[in-house]
Amino acid sequence: MERRNGRRWIADRMVRNDIAVLNGERQATVYGCRRILRYEPTRICLERVHGRICVWGEGLICTAFSAGCVTVEGEIGGVRYCRGACGTCREGRSL
Repeated sequence: MERRNGRRWIADRMVRNDIAVLNGERQATVYGCRRILRYEPTRICLERVHGRICVWGEGLICTAFSAGCVTVEGEIGGVRYCRGACGTCREGRSL
């Protein structure tokens, strides 16, 4: 097993493994993102390396997007692996 010290190693692993981390009901951080597919106050849909994920809620904003990591803040109601089933990702609107 490869061993490295520090946060850089942890961040590298998270980007490759498509991890979603909830920090209470006000913040979600999704690692392994390629692009934002849909950006609305009630839903933010993200394309990841291995599929899609949607963050649902109220007053959602993307506060950070860098190095494959997206942070969404607002009143988070849920996070779902949608695979396009939510209908919003298939509409072709992307940023």
